[in-house]
Amino acid sequence: MAPSEPGGAADDPHVLAALADVLDPAVGINIVDFGLVYRARFTVAGIEVDIGVPPSCPAATRLGEEVRAALGRRFPEVRAIQVAVLTDRPWSLDRLTDNGRRAFGEAMEADAAADPWAAAAVGAGRLN
Repeated sequence: MAPSEPGGAADDPHVLAALADVLDPAVGINIVDFGLVYRARFTVAGIEVDIGVPPSCPAATRLGEEVRAALGRRFPEVRAIQVAVLTDRPWSLDRLTDNGRRAFGEAMEADAAADPWAAAAVGAGRLN
């Protein structure tokens, strides 16, 4: 995996595990599986995390705060936690982990029961 992918060589698995407690508020999938984590590592200074959100994301600030809080709970001994909320990172379904793909598909199928537009997206096989 490339370092910018969740679970990539530069990502620390303990940091990723802590970040899995943070859910994307729009879809209810954790930010690791949803592919929003672009960097998650321990450094000499502390923990550094980059997450990507759309430029118009109304929850960007809250999401950054939730990331800091989750890391603070998991690693209370770490003094410096740097979280960058980036709005210039491209996102696509390719960033979903296998777990994220399953969860997103299940969410879309549930929405399809109530929304004909969602049903068309699921029927088109966009998640396969």
